[in-house]
Amino acid sequence: MFKISFKIFENDSVEEMELNGADGYFQFEIDKKTYGIFIPEEIDEFSVSVYWWLYYFLKAVLILKTEILKN
Repeated sequence: MFKISFKIFENDSVEEMELNGADGYFQFEIDKKTYGIFIPEEIDEFSVSVYWWLYYFLKAVLILKTEILKN
């Protein structure tokens, strides 16, 4: 099973040289294992930049894919 859950908050602060976007929660569920965090309520203390979270996740996937192809 593969499931993606997310919740996006408005992000009024825009920093230069950063990925612009929204904060929120982002979670994958793959074979009953979860990665990330998803809370139904809007609790800003636990929110993260969804863009950065996805960027680093995809970067890790590319690194793993490259390492697997080497071996």
